[in-house]
Amino acid sequence: MQNKLIQLDFDGTVVTRNIGMELQEKFASDQERFYYLRDQFEKGEMDVLSVIKLGWENIRTTEGELSIAAFLAKEFRKGFHFFLAKCWKLGFIPVVVSGGMDFYMQHISVRQPVVIAGKAIFTPPNRVSVFMPCNLKLAFAHQYHPLVYIGDVRTDVEPSKCAKYVFGVEGGKLAENGKLARQPKVIPFTNFDTITDMLDTIR
Repeated sequence: MQNKLIQLDFDGTVVTRNIGMELQEKFASDQERFYYLRDQFEKGEMDVLSVIKLGWENIRTTEGELSIAAFLAKEFRKGFHFFLAKCWKLGFIPVVVSGGMDFYMQHISVRQPVVIAGKAIFTPPNRVSVFMPCNLKLAFAHQYHPLVYIGDVRTDVEPSKCAKYVFGVEGGKLAENGKLARQPKVIPFTNFDTITDMLDTIR
């Protein structure tokens, strides 16, 4: 069977903003801890799974407040829904795999793609914990070897190596890494029209 799988990141890719990061910063109970965790990750002194879990556990707010803030921040990248429609028409299978939380990835489109993301668990008083058993992006890519990978941040670099075609948001870490390493070749894009136009030629 021909591989027709397309793996997409969500924060900063499907939507223009990193919603998960914005929520962690806005509702952090300890702002200094938020910045410390990000700094440790950027220096390579903390793995992605740890920084995700600790970042969300630093939040103090209600599920309702988080959901409203996420909804207000959700701006889909130009051309995304037309891209999805073209995927369905050509028989591609788009799967959103994210290090973010599933509660703000609901209702992506009328025909909802499969979404694999962390599970936020809300407990009183205003606490958040996370269920995420592994690095979801990397685990999914290693298991299924998608034909196409679409992402933008540093955590997209390794899983993208499992794909034949790679698209990275212009100016993002994935696109910049592709220019430096040239392996795999990363095609930069600013909106989904670029990718949609190429779907007919992708095999």
